[in-house]
Amino acid sequence: MELDFYLEQYDPILKQVLKWRALPLPLLKELSDYPGLDTSFRKVIQKLERVNLLKSRPFKGKSKLVYLGPELIKSAPSKVTPLYDESLIHEAVVTMVSCQFLRWGVFEEVILAHEINESSFGFGIRRLPDAILNGEIGNESFRLALEVELTQKSRTRVKNKIEDYLNNKVHDYIFYIFNDESIYKSYKKTLLEFFDSSDSRISKESQIRFLFGFKKDILHTGLNLETLEVFYKGKHTTFSEVFNL
Repeated sequence: MELDFYLEQYDPILKQVLKWRALPLPLLKELSDYPGLDTSFRKVIQKLERVNLLKSRPFKGKSKLVYLGPELIKSAPSKVTPLYDESLIHEAVVTMVSCQFLRWGVFEEVILAHEINESSFGFGIRRLPDAILNGEIGNESFRLALEVELTQKSRTRVKNKIEDYLNNKVHDYIFYIFNDESIYKSYKKTLLEFFDSSDSRISKESQIRFLFGFKKDILHTGLNLETLEVFYKGKHTTFSEVFNL
């Protein structure tokens, strides 16, 4: 069958889309280790779109956001949830930020939310993060939970999620990234309210695990982790300073 041919011929590309779910075309080419020219890669993606293994939408000029097609979802070895408009951009930002962490050299592995359910990381966590990143500096290993927040959530929902993180020690750090300054300030205010409370459960150790970052229009402008300003331990600093790099 034609579909079987494409599944086998372009397995490296399709595996990356199955893992990341949505990602910009240039990043997909990079992660797939595709050896050809950009024009050749675009033609491959068009072929895969024609047989419904992939779908795409315009992104950043002449580029595309590539994501799961219905035939790729059906052929996946485990259950895969389709992406809709409201989740497509969110998944693409999770992919982009996660890959920036991998490029940074401190983090070695990314486990996405849809993979956490199938791993031991899911046990004991009431609300799963968008991704778990495993890193190492020197001989010290650590785990960072990534939360991408692109829309304003209810105050109760924000408080409950922060409280969940405060009450468990599964993650060494929790990094929230925002592309809207008002949402960033709202979350920061909620976090500071926890820190200022007299609740004995909120230890000093728990408080220093949170990092908040803001980058306007993050999907289109990109992200430089080394210079990104983050809110950490009640002050503004950078990732490099937090991890002493």
